[in-house]
Amino acid sequence: YQLYHRGYVAVKGGAQDCPYTYMRDMAAGTYRLPWKVEVTDGTSCGFNAPTRGYRGAESNPLDED
Repeated sequence: YQLYHRGYVAVKGGAQDCPYTYMRDMAAGTYRLPWKVEVTDGTSCGFNAPTRGYRGAESNPLDED
């Protein structure tokens, strides 16, 4: 049985690949729990830093009145 894989062994000894990035991170010892990772904004992904402050709940523009 493999972590986050189906509940049966498909190949003798289990699969040896790491098809998902979190598996590669776990194998390399660099995996961090999502709630331990601090994300402040999207600048590391190429987005501009936010400029608008939170105004509370807003209506969905796709909802019909």
